[in-house]
Amino acid sequence: MSRDYNARGWRLSLRSARFAINKLLRQSPSLRPRLPEMLPDAYYTGRLMALRDPELPEEELPELCPWTVEQVLDDTFLP
Repeated sequence: MSRDYNARGWRLSLRSARFAINKLLRQSPSLRPRLPEMLPDAYYTGRLMALRDPELPEEELPELCPWTVEQVLDDTFLP
């Protein structure tokens, strides 16, 4: 599988996740103020899921989330 294909799939997955998060925030606006406290747990879970890939070295993913809530929700931001 080519690296370009993986990058496209990753960007599509990121876009879909952001869409779902924004939809949930529109349906439940009271969640927005809680995002800063929710992000570390979500990152931790995502990191564990990503590390299931045996080709991904653990040291490539920081233990703590390096991004702000604003960055995570920004459609133009690519980590």
